This record gives sequence, C-alpha cells and structure tokens, in this order.
Amino acid sequence: MLTWTVGRDVVHAGGCLVELERPAERLEWGGRGDRLLVDGHVAALAAGEPTTVAAEVTARGSLSRPTGTSILHVHRDRGLEKLKVGDVASPVALSFLSDVTAALYHPAGRSLVAAGKDGSGREGVFIADNQGQGGRLLVDGAEAGHLTVREFAWTATGALLFAADHDGTSHLHRLEIGEDEVATALEVPLSSGGVRNLVASPFAGGGVAAMTGDCDVWASRGGAVVGTGGLRGRPVGWLPDGVLAVITSCDGPGDLVTVEVQGRSLAGAPEVVATGVSAAAVRAILPTAPEPPPVVPDAAPA
Repeated sequence: MLTWTVGRDVVHAGGCLVELERPAERLEWGGRGDRLLVDGHVAALAAGEPTTVAAEVTARGSLSRPTGTSILHVHRDRGLEKLKVGDVASPVALSFLSDVTAALYHPAGRSLVAAGKDGSGREGVFIADNQGQGGRLLVDGAEAGHLTVREFAWTATGALLFAADHDGTSHLHRLEIGEDEVATALEVPLSSGGVRNLVASPFAGGGVAAMTGDCDVWASRGGAVVGTGGLRGRPVGWLPDGVLAVITSCDGPGDLVTVEVQGRSLAGAPEVVATGVSAAAVRAILPTAPEPPPVVPDAAPA
C-alpha cells in the first residue's frame, strides 16, 4: 500500500490517515506498518486510529527494525544516538563513531551500519550491534581519499547498498557482508548532484532504484539495469509485486506514479496515483530478514 502527503494530510487510497501541522518532506513506515516517521515526528497507528507521538529529531532519523519502536538519529553535530519512541527526552548516545554522515538499522534489527570515523580516526562504513557496541570496519575509506556516504539501503538478500561520494564522483556501491570486494553499480559526476533517493525492495525478487543528479531514475532488478524510458523524479519504494513508485519531480511536489518493471524494461506507461505529492512511502508488513554473517573479516574491503 502507498501513502503520501498532499498539503498537510497524509493520505492513502482509503482517505486521510494523519493531519500534520505542516507539509512533510519525508515519510517512512516501520516494518510492521503501524508506525509512521514524518520528518522526525512519529505517528503511531493502532487499530486504524492515528495518535501523534512527539519526537523532535531531524529528518535524518530512521525507525528501528523490525518493530519501529526506536529512532536511529544523526543529530546536527554529526553524532549518532538512539531515541525510544514515546521517551525522546532520554536519548542514548551511540559513541562508537564521530562525524557520522548516515546510519541505518539492519532489517533483522540486531545490528546497524553507520558511516563516520572511529576512535582511531579511521574513516569508513562500520557495523555494530543495535546498542552501538562491538563496532567493526566494513568498508575502509582510506583508499578513496575522503569518503562521504549519503544513504544506505538493504536488499532482500542482505546485501548493503550505499551512495557515496569520493574522488570527485558519486557512486552506488554494493557489499555482500563478509566478502572482500565492494562492487560499483552506478557512477555519476558529483557536479551533477550525485546519487540520491536510494531505495531497495525488501521483498524477494525486488529491485533497486535511485535518482541521479540529472533527475533521471536509475533502476536495477534481478542484477540487470532497467531501461526506464526517460522516467524522471524521486524513487519512493518498491511494492511487493515488482512495481516501483516515483514522485515525478526533482524537488518539491509532483505526481506520484507507479511503473511495473519486467525484465530490463518498464511494462507500460507510468500510472498516476495522485498529484501534488511532496512525500510518499510504501506501507507493508515486511518479511523476516536474514541475519548478517556473525563474523566480519578483519581486513575490510576498500
């Protein structure tokens, strides 16, 4: 199911779910489809009735997996902290990294990944348990000069995707946790704006999509790049049946459309779901995710 914002309302095909104080720029559903993160505020929906739960965090927060009972938050001084929904006045600092640029829970919920610097000054991508303990280097940023990770996403098979800027170029990388090589799926000039709005399907057989700096939609499914036929805008997410949702604007409101991906092309023209949409998200009860490998190699790939 898709939900989206029009003005101050969060709506779906059945009507209005939540009325906001101001228009939203970002929506994210928890893994059980009962908690909605709206620009750092959480709306808990129980028995269909929305109840706003105040959570004053920046839009760089993400809900815990699989339950969505906590928020992983990169605050303004680039530290990492964890907030319990309903008790955001008592944040827990996860101090294993500094200068954090992005962080995300593993879908299984017992670990998280973050990009930043550890206590010895090493820069890269790290994995730790969901309390920030036992941090291990996954990707060494030293070989890339200065590595800035914009976003993370996990595939249904447990591969880690991350959009990263280095060497004057923006990259979409893929890492199978425990392997010794980082693959590059996409590379675009950083001057164009880079790789943004990265989404990966949590469903078996799903795909990956992102917006490139020129506002074109890039997509891949089944290991093959998909010809998107000039589709432009911000990918929102994947529905379980291999349908990709996109907001057709580079920034600000646009049409929310869905397109079915078959093989290496789109099956037909985009279907308009709603107009004047500023943010959208897929609402679903997510499948059980595979746990990451218990052992991370000592020598992280560069």
